[in-house]
Amino acid sequence: MTSGTHSPTATRRTRPAATFVAVGLTLGLGLAACGDDDDADDPPATAPADDVELGEFDESLIVGLPVEEAEEVVEDEGWEFRIAVLDGEDQVLTMDFVPNRVNVTVDDGIVTGIEFIG
Repeated sequence: MTSGTHSPTATRRTRPAATFVAVGLTLGLGLAACGDDDDADDPPATAPADDVELGEFDESLIVGLPVEEAEEVVEDEGWEFRIAVLDGEDQVLTMDFVPNRVNVTVDDGIVTGIEFIG
């Protein structure tokens, strides 16, 4: 065999080895990204800054109203409306913080209170 040429057998052996190494590195790096973070106790990026001043929404404007009417009132006041508790069941909610969002409790189609702002 002359210098600079490769036998077909040698090429076939290195390809699976190279593929195995490439796949192993890819999986290893991918799994490393899923590891524990030291900053896991940090607040989420969407948490309000300490200097954000929360507005107050006048609960009396919507308590006792049907959901559709309450939503219209909330939106007319420039706020967002979301049902947080429906007929005694906590709803699945996103954890993002929206300072002008009113999260309400609804029983039998009637708003019975504000759970929280955000």
